[in-house]
Amino acid sequence: VKKIKKENKKTILIIIPSQLDFFYYKKFKKSYYDNLIKKISRHVICLDILKLIPKNIKMKDIYTEKGYGAHLNKKGNLLLSNIIFEFLKKNEIK
Repeated sequence: VKKIKKENKKTILIIIPSQLDFFYYKKFKKSYYDNLIKKISRHVICLDILKLIPKNIKMKDIYTEKGYGAHLNKKGNLLLSNIIFEFLKKNEIK
């Protein structure tokens, strides 16, 4: 973190959730890694994709596997890249 700040750079941690993360989030209305994000956010920009995916998106439509898999399919990767691009644009990060 010190080196990055010294070089006037920004670090962005992007958390891409698995399907189980979504099920947990829907059930408990929070992610189990919220505390981690809170601590990390003091030092780096943290982008939690879980909270940015539109509510109307079905998990089965954006993942390559059913169940535990965390790999996005073509539609999921396009959605992810659009979310990241909009975040960078909105926050003027180059």
